[in-house]
Amino acid sequence: MAAVSSYRARGIVLRRTKLGETDLIVTLLADTPTQLRAVAKGARKPGARLTGVVGLGNEVELQLHVGRSLDVITEGTLVASRADCVREFERASLMEVVLDVAAELTVEGEHDERMLPMTRAALGAVSTARTGLLAYVAAAYVFKAVSMQGFRPVFDACVACGAAVDPRAAETVRLSFEDGGVLCDDCADGMRGAMRKASTLAWASSLIRMTFAQITALPEAPDESSQGYEVLELAREWLHHYPGIRPRALEFVFSAGAHTL
Repeated sequence: MAAVSSYRARGIVLRRTKLGETDLIVTLLADTPTQLRAVAKGARKPGARLTGVVGLGNEVELQLHVGRSLDVITEGTLVASRADCVREFERASLMEVVLDVAAELTVEGEHDERMLPMTRAALGAVSTARTGLLAYVAAAYVFKAVSMQGFRPVFDACVACGAAVDPRAAETVRLSFEDGGVLCDDCADGMRGAMRKASTLAWASSLIRMTFAQITALPEAPDESSQGYEVLELAREWLHHYPGIRPRALEFVFSAGAHTL
């Protein structure tokens, strides 16, 4: 039986890496396998047919030829463009957070059928949400993605004894990253974890359960953007502990001051 020399794949462009003078290595969150890397020859040439297709965040359908080290993209069709996100600094920054987290949490050659539709929904929300909700969308994606990997935080019950902990019942709640969530007063015993704003933990707990459509439909609220970035900062800290990654795009958001806009 002859070996397969070409195949089709559909997915979202997560990363683009320069190769030589005119080529790109494209990292795709694909329908199968989950992460796919391939060469887009000539994609950096002005007017090249693949240039507008393999833009960051775009959903694409590709025809690929099997290569010795990396496969080669021979044809590409644009399914959904994210060019609208790139035009706004904050929207573009948080779109890249979604893409970078997806790239860090998926593995080349291993398939997780849940990641592509969830990432598609998150990018759609980044494209359409009002500015004040963008950080909520990014934080929701982080918490949902790590939960899929088995690192779901516990914000509504004590991780030590299981007693219910209602973040809305107090101004602060004790959170222990090492233990995997919140602690009741008896189990914390003043030694474990650190006190965190209860409102931030309550939002994080809600975002895990909400759909992206529900998040973008939230009514406008005072200081919603600053609250959203507090939740995103919590998501960033969670990634540092579980699974121990520091996505560059997320670090950039806080180091470059995108969260203060």
